[in-house]
Amino acid sequence: MQLGLLAGREDDELLRQRLEGIEVIREHRKGLLAQRGGQPLGINVDRLIDQMRAERGDELLAGVFGKAK
Repeated sequence: MQLGLLAGREDDELLRQRLEGIEVIREHRKGLLAQRGGQPLGINVDRLIDQMRAERGDELLAGVFGKAK
């Protein structure tokens, strides 16, 4: 019985730590938004990923063939 209580306390502590972590993230996000005047980042994630893939492809081709595209 005591082992179950101990496990429950450990679960409670883990939950408390996770909730504190989430709160830290929320506060950090709030601070970043305040720095940008409340405006979120204007990033097109799909375009950014496509660009990064293209650049990496060029790097790999240059490594194999010894020249850039």
